[in-house]
Amino acid sequence: MIPELPYRIFAVDPATGKSGWAVLDLISLNPLKINIIATGQLDGDKLLRIKKEMSNIFQRQFCILDALFDEYEKLIFIYNPSQVVVEGAYGHTHMSALISLTLATNELRRASKKILNKDIIVIPPTISKVAFTGRGGSDKDHMRLAYQTNDYLEGVVPDDEISEHQIDSIAHGVGFIKRDITEEVIQLSGKEKRAAKQARIEKKKLKE
Repeated sequence: MIPELPYRIFAVDPATGKSGWAVLDLISLNPLKINIIATGQLDGDKLLRIKKEMSNIFQRQFCILDALFDEYEKLIFIYNPSQVVVEGAYGHTHMSALISLTLATNELRRASKKILNKDIIVIPPTISKVAFTGRGGSDKDHMRLAYQTNDYLEGVVPDDEISEHQIDSIAHGVGFIKRDITEEVIQLSGKEKRAAKQARIEKKKLKE
């Protein structure tokens, strides 16, 4: 996939608590240059206050999700991205977290459908981490360090003014770019991963 440049992405780290978002413009592929146009964070508790009257009738989470849809819709309309990207709800051991992320993602999908008439692209968190830091098991400190040092990022917000959720949203955008556009990060199927693991074992045996 080689898009016409600049190519705008609206990337989201989904949550009903604190949800980071970022608008990224892919400026150049070689060398890679990504301009951070805007970034922010949505807070579920603050959004609930906007829906105060509604919360007298409806369940708390439903009101937050309704407010999230309104905010996502507004942001997509304002920035008019070519693609909406979101982190996939994978690897969460707590069912409540999985459900919350899935519901928040559905609101983003509805907003994208309404404004762009396009589906969202889901990026597994490991792809975002590998693309952004070079490591699939990166923690928030690794992510922040990568944000500070990745020289392909332009328009970087000062470190003390950006949250971990905003950094994660930027990483999801980068994950999409490196997986689907530059193909620098390849997502393997389960069968391919097992074959690669077996190949490493065989190689190690030969060395021994």
